[in-house]
Amino acid sequence: MLVRLRNQICPPAFRGPLLVDELGVPRHWSLVYAEFLPGGMADETLASRLRPVDSFYRFADELLGPGRLDAAITAFDLDQLGMVLEGYFMSIKNRRRRKSPDSRWKAALDFVRDILSRITKGVASETRYRELSNKLARYEMLYSNLRTDRRRRAEPIRSLPLSVRGPVRAMLTPGSPNNPFRRDAQWRVFVIFEVLFSLGLRRAELLMLATDAVQHGSGNLQTFWLDIKVNRYQVDPRYSKPSVKTHHSIRPVAVSQRLANLIQKYAANYRGRPNHSFLINSRINTPLSTEGVTKIFREISRALPTAVKQDLEACTGKTSITPHDLRHTCVIMRLNQLQRRGKSIEGALQILRPFFGWSPSSSMPSRYARAFFEDAAMRECDDDFDDPEATVHTTKRSL
Repeated sequence: MLVRLRNQICPPAFRGPLLVDELGVPRHWSLVYAEFLPGGMADETLASRLRPVDSFYRFADELLGPGRLDAAITAFDLDQLGMVLEGYFMSIKNRRRRKSPDSRWKAALDFVRDILSRITKGVASETRYRELSNKLARYEMLYSNLRTDRRRRAEPIRSLPLSVRGPVRAMLTPGSPNNPFRRDAQWRVFVIFEVLFSLGLRRAELLMLATDAVQHGSGNLQTFWLDIKVNRYQVDPRYSKPSVKTHHSIRPVAVSQRLANLIQKYAANYRGRPNHSFLINSRINTPLSTEGVTKIFREISRALPTAVKQDLEACTGKTSITPHDLRHTCVIMRLNQLQRRGKSIEGALQILRPFFGWSPSSSMPSRYARAFFEDAAMRECDDDFDDPEATVHTTKRSL
């Protein structure tokens, strides 16, 4: 099972998400596997990589007996490992209860292949390594030819259409008669929405911002940027601690003077005087939690006018708005702006990689490019995005 250890008496390697058996003993090879994953992963990202491995371990416990999967890997027992892999494949093929059975099967295969490859590099003979390669190639073929889920699903378009963006921003403007939030919460909600909408930050990145996150340069042409990084001033008291997804997520993001002034106005006049240094404060003077952001967007979704909700459902198949929808919307808008300024889609995506905190190997830009061409509503996306922050800068050095 997946557990999270945070106690300081635990060795550093055991802190955060890890897999344990029914007795609470860590799964040996899962620890090794986690150690070789890319460094700087957020806890939630690491947990998402370990969950399918945990499912594979639990299946092996039922088939072979508790702890026997680690023993088979240690003994390099390819016959037994092959039996477990094939049995696991058939079990998820027959169940079909989850949305992504293919990803669970591939995660199990990648886990076995990664660990065995590392073992053989150190101790195995050339013949044994060739045997391993042939075995794994066979399982790769099994995966590619006998997919567990043959249904083709369209890539969801999560960017908000023009007919939704405008009314939502107007509704959330502080003092609006249609604003669904109490007066003391309206500025907090408005700043959250504007930062996510204009900069496409991840929810965790927003919640990590410190009160001095807005920085500005000197000179005749004054420039502003937002530092996306871990709050260095204090230990985070929240139970679900937001964190950067990878080290590529730590970055400066240029902002317009309008958005910088908006954030600073909130911090000076509407944030209150809590005893913590996180920018986004809750109504009880604690750092706002991820659950708190979810509740805010649930309330926004409930307050949508019927016509706006109908347009949202027609374009996206949903009747609610989430923080990540605003990230999708921002990406599509930035792509549209850069294309209209003469940039190719490939060139625009390279500009946007550091802006949105994507790693050089991330496949997310190609997914957004596909959504950009498929989403006809985005053709006129600049019509209501004529704000100063529409100018794209990528890093402080480019300012």
